[in-house]
Amino acid sequence: MYDCHGTEQLLEAYVDNELDAVVTQAISEHLEVCAACNRKMEDIRAQNELLARAVKSAHADNSTLRASIEAATIAKHQQLFQWSMPRVQIWATVAAFTILIAFISIFYLPRFLRPYTSSLFKAAADNHITCIRETEAPDWARTQPEIIQVEESFIGRDRQVPMMTVDGYQLVRARVCMLNGEKFLHLVYENAGGREASLFVGPNKEVIFGDRDLALDGKIIQMAHVSNLNVVSTQVGNHLVIVAAQEETLANTLLLNAASRLSA
Repeated sequence: MYDCHGTEQLLEAYVDNELDAVVTQAISEHLEVCAACNRKMEDIRAQNELLARAVKSAHADNSTLRASIEAATIAKHQQLFQWSMPRVQIWATVAAFTILIAFISIFYLPRFLRPYTSSLFKAAADNHITCIRETEAPDWARTQPEIIQVEESFIGRDRQVPMMTVDGYQLVRARVCMLNGEKFLHLVYENAGGREASLFVGPNKEVIFGDRDLALDGKIIQMAHVSNLNVVSTQVGNHLVIVAAQEETLANTLLLNAASRLSA
């Protein structure tokens, strides 16, 4: 059995159940007969319980505080999210709409604004290609007197078109054709190698536009690339002049030459 001194040194370990069975039994036997050591043991147990309650209370307060902070943080984020989302959606919508308008303006608006241009230029290119296949068609005027007669019947005697142009191209055929439902004088120029260019003269009923514009010799030329051909046009008084050729230089030169003669 332990005495009071030995028991006091082991009381805290005894209360915490940290002693082996033999020592625990000896301390218990001493406590049964020692009121002073019993009081000290109860004091230790009371202190331990008080400390445990304090720790538990502090943990509860800490949990409550943390829960409050988390709740406030979530509420703030939700408020910011609800406030910012409409603005983000509005700006995203505006940006998407702006991009759409720019895309339409670049790729599609010219097509809507210039429907007659594309179809007229394409009609000239198609007619040029067809005339190459139909060189023996009976409605072609081939001799110079016949060509002049067709020309005068369409544009009058006071107007003339060039008989020759650059690179040895000569006027070889003429007839009246239809482009988009309108009558045009169709003149075909050919070089020694058999390559051909077409000159069309028709009514200047409305302003037309090509894929791009070019200011040349004081005239505004509308240009388009159709079916691997360079198609150019300009306005001369009451006439609209169109040229279709493979070479851009030939097309521009023939156009300006014809425009100069028709305006004389």
